[in-house]
Amino acid sequence: MSIAIKKSINAWPAVASIAMGTFVMVTTELMPIGLLSQIARDFAVSNGTAGLLISLPGLVAAVVAPLATLAAGRLDRRLLLIVLSLFLFASSMASAVASSFAMLLIARLVLGVCIGGFWTFSTPVGRQLVQAHAGARATAIIMGGISAGTILGVPAGTLIADVLNWRAAFGSVAALAAAACIFQILSIPSVTAGRAITLSTLLGLMTIPRARAGLIAVGLIASGQFMAYTYLEVLITGPMGFAGAALSVVLLGYGVAGLIGNFAGERFVSWNSRGTFIATAVSLCLTIAFAALVQSAVAVSFAIVLLWGFAFGLMPICVQVWLYEAAPDRFEGGSALLVTILQIAVAFGAWAGGRLIDASGVATTFQIAAGFCLVGGVVIALLGRKPN
Repeated sequence: MSIAIKKSINAWPAVASIAMGTFVMVTTELMPIGLLSQIARDFAVSNGTAGLLISLPGLVAAVVAPLATLAAGRLDRRLLLIVLSLFLFASSMASAVASSFAMLLIARLVLGVCIGGFWTFSTPVGRQLVQAHAGARATAIIMGGISAGTILGVPAGTLIADVLNWRAAFGSVAALAAAACIFQILSIPSVTAGRAITLSTLLGLMTIPRARAGLIAVGLIASGQFMAYTYLEVLITGPMGFAGAALSVVLLGYGVAGLIGNFAGERFVSWNSRGTFIATAVSLCLTIAFAALVQSAVAVSFAIVLLWGFAFGLMPICVQVWLYEAAPDRFEGGSALLVTILQIAVAFGAWAGGRLIDASGVATTFQIAAGFCLVGGVVIALLGRKPN
């Protein structure tokens, strides 16, 4: 896909505004992770049922991503990103004032529309705003919103909830969504797609061996990640023995490590994208597996969470660059398929983790999650070689 736009140094504020959008998006999507126990208690549901607040938006996003790509045609991508940011604001406000668990779920379904659309268009537009040699840097900045969301979003949301309540946390991200929308209106130029994406173009990506291997692998890895990460708060306050403000500190450490991993990933993938992909999968497997085995050893527990955060920080830049290398002329379509697979994986991981947590406890859930990550790494090792 080509995009008609003048590329210059002035494009970086636009890239930053998109990164702010990804930050607010991931903060809002993952917000319930740090608030799970409070929300479950307030609405008298189990922790596993509260996990639907993570899984349902993922299912909606999985459906919306390819449909948005097909329906967008040659519409101005600037307009699409701004409208999606407005939906994000509305979803966050509705979450803050929800009077029942059902109403909160409806607000999260609206969020799923935002996630599916925003993730589809944000990275391709960001790469096209800058010169080709700066594409990986633009991708790293936009994907850095993921780690920044875990650094400032989830821990800050948890802290706000501790001081006030979980509704105030959602109100805070609503304000950030409004600010991101204004930033985008002021900085993003008109971005018109050179040609519309068709269904055959979209599905054709699965015929490219490296792209197919990457999409299968990331589905497995993300399933394992969110099978465990959705219930990280349960692990931290349970077997690991952290309590009160210590929860926010541990989540903050996870996020800082993730941001470091995100920008380190830019350098790693430039050296060896396949090796980085495999190392990311194995690292996630090991850290998730060991996290479940630690019992009240504070220093060791904290170190494992930091390593887990670093490993997860590698994944977004790793998979985005992998897909761009596999099919650079189909990157927007690849992003749509990636969003679909990722969100199905998030939904499945959160749902399956909830069922396992309720039935078998934290340790079993995390060991199974680690296995998913390991299988993802094996897929890249066996099927991800570059063609001769």
